Amino acid sequence: MTDSNDPAPSQRAAAPRTVMMTSELQAAVVRDMMRYTFTRWFWIVLAIAVPILVVVSGILASHGNLRAILITVVLIVAPIGMVLSIARSVKRGVVLAYPVGAQATARVDATTVSVTASGTTTEMSFDSITRVRDASSSILLDLGKNSVRAVPRPLVNEDDIARIRAGVASTRP
Repeated sequence: MTDSNDPAPSQRAAAPRTVMMTSELQAAVVRDMMRYTFTRWFWIVLAIAVPILVVVSGILASHGNLRAILITVVLIVAPIGMVLSIARSVKRGVVLAYPVGAQATARVDATTVSVTASGTTTEMSFDSITRVRDASSSILLDLGKNSVRAVPRPLVNEDDIARIRAGVASTRP
């Protein structure tokens, strides 16, 4: 016999899961975030446009046009600098969020996902999550415009992911 005040199984909070962050898991989460970051529409357009512009600039530069030579150099150096800077920023964010040797813990309940690592807890309500993305070593939670939180896969099971997806879907009109 069940108590009528018991929440439905999908509404019950799952026991928190804990994992020790290893360098391998941290690197895998970094890779997932890099893949997410560099497969956004801006980077895809840039990856198509820059080579075309470099070829056009190169053709103009071959005729001795100094401005075209400078533009070609800028078109090659600027995107490389942007990629390196953003990659460093993404890696730094993951390393700060999940330092090697830290215990990371996650709990999914009826309305929130809570992640704790290195003494800092982040609570994300389902209504603040706009999309749940599966990655190879983590779950990526979109938190609005240009904000994503990676949750290492060992911290969530398939029931947790289903609960998050259902909770996010229930907050949408």
